[in-house]
Amino acid sequence: MKKKKLIYLLIMMIIFPTHLLGGIEAGAYKLDITPQIGLSMYGYGARKGVSTGVLDQLYVRVLVLRSDERSIAIIHYDLGQTFAENVLSELRQKINDQMGINETIFIATHSHSAAVIQEESELQKIICNKTINAVEKAYNSLKPALIGTGWGEVDLNYNRRRVFPDGSVRMMFQNRDKIPAGPVDKTVGIIKIDDLNGNTIAVLVNYACHPVVYAPDNLKYSADFPGVMSREVQKSLKGEPICFFIQGACGDMNPYYAMWPISDGAQSKVEEMGKELAHEVIRVAKDIETKQYSDKLLLLSKIKHFPIAARWDMEKLISLVKDEKYKKYIQNTMNRGKIIEVPVTVILITPEIGWIGFPGEFFVEFQREIRSKSPVNFLFVSGYTNGMYAYFPTINAAAEGGYGANDGATFVAVGTGEHLVIESIVSLYKLLDRLKPFPAGYEKLIK
Repeated sequence: MKKKKLIYLLIMMIIFPTHLLGGIEAGAYKLDITPQIGLSMYGYGARKGVSTGVLDQLYVRVLVLRSDERSIAIIHYDLGQTFAENVLSELRQKINDQMGINETIFIATHSHSAAVIQEESELQKIICNKTINAVEKAYNSLKPALIGTGWGEVDLNYNRRRVFPDGSVRMMFQNRDKIPAGPVDKTVGIIKIDDLNGNTIAVLVNYACHPVVYAPDNLKYSADFPGVMSREVQKSLKGEPICFFIQGACGDMNPYYAMWPISDGAQSKVEEMGKELAHEVIRVAKDIETKQYSDKLLLLSKIKHFPIAARWDMEKLISLVKDEKYKKYIQNTMNRGKIIEVPVTVILITPEIGWIGFPGEFFVEFQREIRSKSPVNFLFVSGYTNGMYAYFPTINAAAEGGYGANDGATFVAVGTGEHLVIESIVSLYKLLDRLKPFPAGYEKLIK
């Protein structure tokens, strides 16, 4: 049956070009962006020293999708976060000028074993140039594509905020005994993209879990468990597809193997976790039936900025704080202004496949809520998308406390996450053309 379907599609593609069929074309590519050693490493305040080596390579991965006059580039970095918004805007413009791509989405894995990329540094320029190169390679490899989705489940994460009956909160940054705590989402979302010969071009994997298996004592670059997962999936599926780890709303999600010391075999734990996730991805991906889409609602996107108030009285806070390092952090936050423009990214790949991206560390309850209210059957929810604005706790978590909930790691106003969740769902309905700009029956009133 699959063979007959592919033969039919090949005949149709010969008779009718892809753009006349209204289908989707796809191309993917990846480039090594591993920095030189000797740089500060991302993610842990307790880490001492600079990078001394490389455990595994860091990559920029690019997926380009095109249909008719619409196109999207999805750019994924094995980094702690994406670049500043002005840098992303410049990259978008260059990509549009050179290849005519309508929209570009930037996402970071959020590995805590990547390098800190200083703004306006030579390294940032190098990675940006490699990004353009990778997009060009992906664009030039565009071919007719079939798309399918699937869900899996894997027990690798837990909620690191443990709330007790008396309302107190204790952070569990490690949880070797797998003690259940707060809300969690163990679902694995998978988008599989094939060519007409049955070779897989790309696999996108959506899972919510901090890449923090390596502890602060690690001074070597690594993509952590997502790097292992991507490697294993690529070598196990036909076509050796580029595999993307699309980080979910993991603001309060840690792996059971969190912060494993190098001296106690952290590398083996990274391999174990990455392979377990990969095994589930491969199992689901092999059963996914991909198909061609022909619809007017393909590759629609909307990035909307929302004005958000700062949570704290920063001017008063900076006058009270004595720690110079924290003062500098507060000053950098103040430089963003009292009102922060926060981008929310909404993509409709097909009428059945959506994607909502947030620029920071959203708590996992938001991911569960969005999926429960989603008007599409299959929805990715990603953090660290098109920017980084620290933690977005729920209102309850902000009141209860804990890391990322009521401390200096969050600086957006309470309720911001709930507000952006609602706005993202509204945007998704609008892309589906299910919310109209005029009231029902207005046609009769203007005759």
